Amino acid sequence: VGYETCSAAGKVLALIDPGQGELLEEAAFQNGAKELYLVLDKSPFYAERGGQVGDTGLIKAAGGTALVKNTLPGPGEQILQLVEIKEGRIRAGEKVDAFVDRERRRETAGHHTATHLLHRALKDLLGDHVQQAGSLVTPERLRFDFTHFTGLEAAEIQKLEETVNELLRKNLTVQISSLELQQALKMGATALFDEKYGDKVRLVKIADYSLELCGGTHVHSTGEIGLFKIVAEGSVGAGVRRIEALAGAGAYRYLARQDEVLKEISGLLKVSVEKLPEKLSELLDDHRELQRNVKQLS
Repeated sequence: VGYETCSAAGKVLALIDPGQGELLEEAAFQNGAKELYLVLDKSPFYAERGGQVGDTGLIKAAGGTALVKNTLPGPGEQILQLVEIKEGRIRAGEKVDAFVDRERRRETAGHHTATHLLHRALKDLLGDHVQQAGSLVTPERLRFDFTHFTGLEAAEIQKLEETVNELLRKNLTVQISSLELQQALKMGATALFDEKYGDKVRLVKIADYSLELCGGTHVHSTGEIGLFKIVAEGSVGAGVRRIEALAGAGAYRYLARQDEVLKEISGLLKVSVEKLPEKLSELLDDHRELQRNVKQLS
């Protein structure tokens, strides 16, 4: 039920020892962390898949609390919460309340929606030959692999950044619907060639800009993301490039750190930030001249 809510009341269906693979009647706090799989009849936690990491959070019972360290897909449609008992004990069959880490989910959703915007922007900039070749979406960053023949130039990276940030400022609505696979494909939805889809699929539509099949979590509108910054672009194989980027709070923290570094260098060189390139050029010229003098004298 995690698409609709970040909390849910449910019942513990099973406690599983990952090492032995055995079902447990109960699990209690102990010194030295022991991890268990916990299965609920109703879970708000997103299980890791489609490049997006799993949710974390808390599960509270009458007599104990479990920290959810990760969420993974189990057999069929099962969701496995990887937990550590933090206090008391939790028993199989008892009622519990489950709470997703909302801030972490929000940042992850922002990075996932930004990935869709980046995908469309790459196609518009470089051509329709661009196809997704892998991705990673976390609360801290996104990584997007795509098919392309050459490295991106600085001007192209800047154009991508400007395009995505403009889409964030436009605060485009993100609509999510469930429909038949063939119907979605007829609408022009982007699908991953190596992904297995069922008869019913989840369609993520960002205004009239992006249309993709996706099972991940997303923001309600692009303005929630706030800021987008590309931090790296490079090759990961023949004909495959990789972009690493930050969105939201992560992008702000990155730019704030860059600003601190510039101010520190500005203080050391005793010039304004705007004059740093000129001052550095002078220092390099002086250094080269001194090297020539040293060589002559020695």
